[in-house]
Amino acid sequence: MFPVPLVYHKVQDSFELGITTTTLHQFRLQMGYLHRKGYHTLTIEEWFYYFKTRNFPQRSLAITFDDGYESIYRNAFPIMEEYGFVSTVFVVVGFVGKENNWDVNLWGRRSKHLSWRQMKEMATYGHSFQSHTVNHPDLTRLTPPQLEYELGYSKKLLEDKMGEAVEFLACPFGRGNLLTNQVAQKMGYKAVFGQPSEGKKGFLPREGIYLIDTLWNLRQKLGEGRFLWEERVKGRIINFFSRGTPLVKGYRYHR
Repeated sequence: MFPVPLVYHKVQDSFELGITTTTLHQFRLQMGYLHRKGYHTLTIEEWFYYFKTRNFPQRSLAITFDDGYESIYRNAFPIMEEYGFVSTVFVVVGFVGKENNWDVNLWGRRSKHLSWRQMKEMATYGHSFQSHTVNHPDLTRLTPPQLEYELGYSKKLLEDKMGEAVEFLACPFGRGNLLTNQVAQKMGYKAVFGQPSEGKKGFLPREGIYLIDTLWNLRQKLGEGRFLWEERVKGRIINFFSRGTPLVKGYRYHR
């Protein structure tokens, strides 16, 4: 068994109906637990190297964030610095420094994404930035030219702005298919991450962390307990309902 990367989204205390938010208290508890247990963190580039060799260092773990919200910089980044942890952020490059108009945003509540300046500051502390597409679409509903734009332009823009290689893609809503993988390889990606945690052929897994998760749930996701299977069932259910976002926003693809 290998350590599956954890995936967070927002780290904030403001109320939202969705469960992909983690409160500051929860996040601090979770990072403190990892530190007490002797875990050290890997960027996704480092994680992939050990994944290929199947020779992970003991107590190693990759922490990832999807979407690239500003709350990562304001809330999660300082806490991770206290423990010497690094992360990988999968960025929706079309919304850098902007509000998340791609999401449903019930009651008009919007969240801001990281700016290039904030990402560059985090990068000086060892954090990595990889692709989560340009516009956060459901990749399984795109044509080959649309996929090439979403995967190719996001990669190029991140590389131009950050000055580092972008070789990993996380699929929005955890959804991808054979065409997604084919286009990703064509665009120069080394690997594509999906969800749920077991993944499917051609996609690497991650374990989602949610508002309803306690330290007990975290322990199971880390493989320290006997109920990892239960967490993965829960993850599949949550991921299934996340597919409602493109339904509500509409199928039509806007570039």
